[in-house]
Amino acid sequence: QGDEPEPLSVSMLSAETEQRWNGETAPNDKHMVMCERLTIPVGGGDITAMLRVAVSELPGAFLSVSLVAQLPPREETRHDFRNREESAPTPEPLAPGAPIDPRDYNGRKSWLSRCRTVAEASGVEVVTLPHVILCEGATYLIYVKLDPYKGMDALEGGKWLLELFGSGEVEGGRDTMEQDLEELVRKSWVVKDEDPNQETRQEKAAKSRALWLKKRSPAEEGQSGEETDVLGEKTSEEMLLLLAAKER
Repeated sequence: QGDEPEPLSVSMLSAETEQRWNGETAPNDKHMVMCERLTIPVGGGDITAMLRVAVSELPGAFLSVSLVAQLPPREETRHDFRNREESAPTPEPLAPGAPIDPRDYNGRKSWLSRCRTVAEASGVEVVTLPHVILCEGATYLIYVKLDPYKGMDALEGGKWLLELFGSGEVEGGRDTMEQDLEELVRKSWVVKDEDPNQETRQEKAAKSRALWLKKRSPAEEGQSGEETDVLGEKTSEEMLLLLAAKER
């Protein structure tokens, strides 16, 4: 006779660790309630956890929550960037869990290609991800957005709370990777060793845009030249950002 199979047993998951982060909401064009970065320390193993997000002072707010794994940049991407910097040293291999220089992604498009959504949930004012596995040495981003088509669209005066109940501690903090990458694009517009007495690239683009608008349609009665310049500057800046993003 063969060995009898062991009886089915259930083992409880540890949830001894409780962590909380909180903050205030602010109006923005992306309806973003919060964007936090969670880094799993090396040496403690994987972490099983439940994540809970709640808002207050925002009655009826419909929340969409995404947990995204941020993979490290590819080595060839890091070298591509370094090759454009004459004085940049050869990049050292990335250590698991170590902070990543935004420049190593070589652009927002490359960074987005290294982001993987691992869990999603939605609900009114409170959303729970009941069971997630956070891998040792990995970095995760948790995005919480308002859905203005299913609830309120105002973020003024609101507060948010992120809670973690799990088997170990994680390192949490506000994530600014996307903003840092956008700022790098803006800085790339600046011409090195530019003559301060000459017009900047943005000023030239604003004037060109204003001239194009003037040729395309007659100026409205009563419209001042100052308003035309402001409109031209704003439009050209958006166009430059789109063109830079496409190039990357």
